[in-house]
Amino acid sequence: MQNTNEKILSIITVTYNSINEIGECLNALVDQSTGQDFDFEVIVIDNASNDGTFAYLQENYSNNNLFKLFYNNENTGFALACNQGVQMAMGHYVMLLNPDTVAPVSRIAQLIQYIDSNENIGVIGPRIVDEFGTAQESYGNQLTLKEEFVGKLFYSKYFEIFPFIKKWKHKKLASNEITEVGWIGGACMLTRKSLYTKSGGIDKEFFLCHADMIDYCKKVKDFGYKIILYPNVSIVHKGSKSVVNNRDRVLRVAYSGTLYFFKKYYSPWVVFQVKCLYVALSLFKALFAFPMSIFKPDPYRDIAVAHFKNAIRIITGRLGSAV
Repeated sequence: MQNTNEKILSIITVTYNSINEIGECLNALVDQSTGQDFDFEVIVIDNASNDGTFAYLQENYSNNNLFKLFYNNENTGFALACNQGVQMAMGHYVMLLNPDTVAPVSRIAQLIQYIDSNENIGVIGPRIVDEFGTAQESYGNQLTLKEEFVGKLFYSKYFEIFPFIKKWKHKKLASNEITEVGWIGGACMLTRKSLYTKSGGIDKEFFLCHADMIDYCKKVKDFGYKIILYPNVSIVHKGSKSVVNNRDRVLRVAYSGTLYFFKKYYSPWVVFQVKCLYVALSLFKALFAFPMSIFKPDPYRDIAVAHFKNAIRIITGRLGSAV
């Protein structure tokens, strides 16, 4: 561990309409900010929230030297906001932390200790669990056509109606083995600031899509560093309410972002196959959700409409960009 008087860590949190979640996230950091053997700061970037998030942040945290609060006049997306935060960061390490997480500082310290003692690690992430302690998908292998097919099939909640798929999924996610992986998700990801800067950060063409971190981790691996899942530490991730309230847009941006990743690294033939996969899956989910919406309109009606619309967008070439 480095000198205790030196700022070791900068935590970057990007908010958008997060007023119901951000308080618990930041309070977990405040509660354990003293008595630690490392110095850290928390940089919060608000992406033009319209639910009072930034006013709440100013009222409750502006007088605390632990926090640096910034407001963007438009929603620039997760990637650009993270890059903005890292540019101001004073820490040797940077952690991307979602506003709907609860990450005690004592657990963050364990991640720092592990990466600090292993110079060949470029990115490290904890086990992510929901409010009930169930492990979430927060890591994976490097993205390929095969991995995307397996992920969309075996990790989808729709296919958990098959007991063997559900059992395999939860067994894999609940593994306690420290593992080298292809990527760590952005809900809670710790990396070296020097690597973040050297790589150019998160590609600005990504807006809100898991492929942004897959792309970043690929760049880190290309520099010769390892990406590590460290399940000895777990944090709670409650899941974003803004995603639930914007299913159509979030799905469109997610598809666009992942297709951008495939266009960036793979041939047009592979991109075509990915598009076919997305169309087939979205039509299946729409056909599943439509009859369910008769008995339970919320959330199945929005799910059905979102998947049907985005299948048509892919078929007609109107999906748009990742932003």
